[in-house]
Amino acid sequence: MPDPNLTQLVKRQKIISQTLGRIEKLQALKDQPVIFVESCVSLTVQEKEAIITELSFSLNQQFILKEKVDSALLGGLKIRVGNLVIDNSLQGRLLKLKEKLQA
Repeated sequence: MPDPNLTQLVKRQKIISQTLGRIEKLQALKDQPVIFVESCVSLTVQEKEAIITELSFSLNQQFILKEKVDSALLGGLKIRVGNLVIDNSLQGRLLKLKEKLQA
């Protein structure tokens, strides 16, 4: 039986990786030094560092990260830099699915 902690860690890393994979959209926002991250649970120091490192590398700028814990997200992350929001939360995905089903 797989270790539940390892399984959870792998899932969280996958969610972070998926979210960071969408950062091409952030290229136009190099003048925004603050990253706002929302998650349903507090991020680990390593997860925060991974987000900062990836965005700093991609945008060639140093960022600071401000975190907000919001259990309503159910899972995943929301990342906001300037006016751009990347919503890779379970709540956001469910809302998009609902919109598609109602269309």
